[in-house]
Amino acid sequence: MTPKYRAVLIDLDDTIFDNQFHRREALAALARSVPELSLTDMRDLERVHELHLQRTHQAVLDGSIMIAEARIERMRALLSDSGLQADTALAEKCEAIYRGAYDREWRPVPGATELLQSLRELGVWLGVITNGHWGEQTAKMQRLGLERAVDEMIVSETVGSRKPAREFFSHAVERSGLRPSECVVVGDLWETDIQGALDCGLDAIWLNRYGLVRPAQPTVVEVQALTPTAAILKLFLDGPR
Repeated sequence: MTPKYRAVLIDLDDTIFDNQFHRREALAALARSVPELSLTDMRDLERVHELHLQRTHQAVLDGSIMIAEARIERMRALLSDSGLQADTALAEKCEAIYRGAYDREWRPVPGATELLQSLRELGVWLGVITNGHWGEQTAKMQRLGLERAVDEMIVSETVGSRKPAREFFSHAVERSGLRPSECVVVGDLWETDIQGALDCGLDAIWLNRYGLVRPAQPTVVEVQALTPTAAILKLFLDGPR
């Protein structure tokens, strides 16, 4: 079997690192510790948290707020939207509960480790493409034991642009040393990963674990999971020549 693509540019959060799993675990721990939140439907709590997460994450990427400040701010906003008096002391206490649960026993997205190892064995160049701070994002790969499973970490902080900007994807392709036609992007966020890839003329594999609906695109393959490995691996292969 020979690779169809010589380089794979793969997203980190919720494609390799199972951020959503840990976030749900952390919100559940928070709800168990704060009686007022235990009355809130977990789906509503997750929706409100996602709203403030995206807002504060963008502020972190823009450099207008530090990560620690962003975490307290989003917790304060979550509590306030849940009808609680969100002073700094309560926000800090709740953030400590949330962070303790979130940071416990990090795990990869099911199938991610096996897929990276299989692609590596085929001699495919692997680049992790991610928006965020270098230290925070590389720590995730290290804690998962996957830092040596890829050829390069491509992080927006050091690139100077972020997904879905054309400049970011062009930089990633350049780092691979290959032509765009030899590269494929793998990611979970349509606007950030997949649309960014399309705008740069790249093929893409969309990991859609939560059943979202988007118009079909001829250069995008949709999968619901990264398992079984053998089936997913076929998407990267031409077959025998």
